[in-house]
Amino acid sequence: MRPALLLPLLLVSSRATAQLTIGSSGGLSAVDLTQPSRLAAFEGRLRWERGRVNLIATGAHEHLGRIGAIASVSAAASVIARRGGWQLTAGPAIRTAAGVGGKSGTSLAAAIDTEVHFGFLGAGVGAKAGASAGHGLRSANWSERNGRISADLGPVGLFSNFTVTTVGGTALRSLFLFDLEAPRDSGTPVRRLRKFQDVSIAARWRRPRVELAVEAGRRSGFGVVPVLWWRNRVGIRLTSTAEVVLKNERLAADLLLGMEGRQKSTVGLEFAIPNRPRSTEHARAPFEAVRLNQRRVHVILSLPPAKRASITGDPTGWSPLELSLRIDGRWEAWFDIDPGTYRLNVSLDGGRWIAPPGMPVLADGFGGLVGLVVL
Repeated sequence: MRPALLLPLLLVSSRATAQLTIGSSGGLSAVDLTQPSRLAAFEGRLRWERGRVNLIATGAHEHLGRIGAIASVSAAASVIARRGGWQLTAGPAIRTAAGVGGKSGTSLAAAIDTEVHFGFLGAGVGAKAGASAGHGLRSANWSERNGRISADLGPVGLFSNFTVTTVGGTALRSLFLFDLEAPRDSGTPVRRLRKFQDVSIAARWRRPRVELAVEAGRRSGFGVVPVLWWRNRVGIRLTSTAEVVLKNERLAADLLLGMEGRQKSTVGLEFAIPNRPRSTEHARAPFEAVRLNQRRVHVILSLPPAKRASITGDPTGWSPLELSLRIDGRWEAWFDIDPGTYRLNVSLDGGRWIAPPGMPVLADGFGGLVGLVVL
């Protein structure tokens, strides 16, 4: 396996909130109907928010030994409106890809999505409509509808998703991705309508140093071969901004861009570079608490640099509870408690218990101080 090279890191400078993640990995990959090949990859993700405007962009380049290379870029801009537990998102999106054998495709779409949370449960529905075009004189109009539900159980998250895609347009009969039943020796453009659905379930488990995410789904429908697909990811955090990532994926064919399905196993290194606000007006509060329902509370703390952190107090029965490190460098925990005033203390790297920064304090009766907070 030829190792992939780590490229220099580029910091994002903006008054808005930004998160840049870049990574390099190597492994084995097999495009449909080919033998496994050595894989060297580089990818990046950028999330930028300012007020109600949100931008997400991703890009990846994968070199598959002698087979060729696969490159892809996607970007979506949206305006977000929130009220109570509801969130509405709408905006344009673009995707483009180039694969082995000279294949390429581009897709433009408009998307709208709404989501609501009831305590630890969430649900959402969305719709997209767009057009695709690419190599082989292929063009298609398409629409997509999806529904999903989720459960946030602290360090464990559960998700399910159902997506229906309808593709209608013009395709060469020889393009098997759109016309499986058509003769291969016919090159006459024809009108075709394809409708397929993806059903998937996923789970995520997070600890301060390890994150595990698994997802499995099945694609079926009219004019496509039923296929099982999956995505498994293990992240082992080295620092607050770097982690080792192991992936095993079986990706279904991208019918809108004309890219074949493939399977790959990789190991690599990722860096997450958070934007640092340049003015105090954008600085985060040292302690944040969000009550998800009558019993469950999500707390986020900004603490001095540490490899691990624990919290104790009235919500935990004064038993130490290990905090989870977030991608933005802060720490988080979930409590099942009624509304009220509670005492809290934290410990960094197994050190002495101290009051959390930015929290009112009072004497603990043992010569120390304890934080006081209303949850």
